[in-house]
Amino acid sequence: MNYSIPFVCAFGILTVFASLIVIVILSSAMSAVVRKLEKPAPTVTKAPAAAPAAAAPAAAPQQDPQLMAAITAAIAEDMGVSFSNVHITAIKKV
Repeated sequence: MNYSIPFVCAFGILTVFASLIVIVILSSAMSAVVRKLEKPAPTVTKAPAAAPAAAAPAAAPQQDPQLMAAITAAIAEDMGVSFSNVHITAIKKV
């Protein structure tokens, strides 16, 4: 049997698109099944807590001196300046 080149190309393209459509349909069906089987999360409503009249400011956490030295050294090296010219006032976690 001798098939023409356009027929083989068209058959290949149709096969690929049909397979992709089947994959989309199967994944949608699986998603629907999982959503039905999944238990809904309980909704808990809390009343807003009354804010204290005068809240004391939180104390600043203690900074690790070795961590400060390591960060200062890394910044000084990156900037190409002396260690003594870099002053870090605080470290804040992001």
